[in-house]
Amino acid sequence: MRTRVRQLDDADLSQTIEFLSRAPVANVFLLSRIRQGGLDSARLGCPVHGVFRGGELVGLVHIGANLVPVIDDGRDSAVVDALASKIGRWRRSSSIMGADVAVLPLYERLAQIGPDTWG
Repeated sequence: MRTRVRQLDDADLSQTIEFLSRAPVANVFLLSRIRQGGLDSARLGCPVHGVFRGGELVGLVHIGANLVPVIDDGRDSAVVDALASKIGRWRRSSSIMGADVAVLPLYERLAQIGPDTWG
């Protein structure tokens, strides 16, 4: 199945809340922000990009002062690569926070594509 990545908006709100609610304690920061501000980047203050496979949300990253990735399976290189492509080689965020299954593979991929800024 094809993996597709795009910026999320309010039309994706219910699917995003459902995805994050699978691990509500781990995702409390994002659940709180998105429930209050929705997914419109102007209201939220930053973009959230989602990765879809077969129409199903399988990963996302909140790209604000901190990067906050949520990935079902950090070993899924297509999802990690898709999120890294939206972040890019230039570092704008101060840190990457979240569950290690998402943070470590994303950091490793970013360090490969931008060793001077992420490595």
